[in-house]
Amino acid sequence: EEMMIALAKRIPSEELSVRAIEKLAQRINEDPPKKRMRKAAVPYFKEVELSLHEHLGRKVHVSGDEKKGVLQIEFYGQEDLSALMQALHLNK
Repeated sequence: EEMMIALAKRIPSEELSVRAIEKLAQRINEDPPKKRMRKAAVPYFKEVELSLHEHLGRKVHVSGDEKKGVLQIEFYGQEDLSALMQALHLNK
C-alpha cells in the first residue's frame, strides 16, 4: 500500500504516462527477484576453458564445484556442430 501511495505522488511531478504508470504498478506487484548464490569458481576450470578454447577455436564455459559441473561448448549451426564432433573425434 505504501508503495502505491509513493507511486501516486510521483505521477504529477514526473508527468508519467498511463503506460508508464501501468509498468511501475506491475513492478510493484511482482515478487522481488531471488538472488542466486554463486559458487566459487574452481581455478582449474579456467585453465580447462582456455585449453579447450585454444584447441577447438570456440567459446567454452566450465562451471560447477569439486563434485559436479557443466561444460558448455558453443557452436554455430549444423555444419559447425559437425566440425566440432570431428574435432572431438566423435564422428560415427
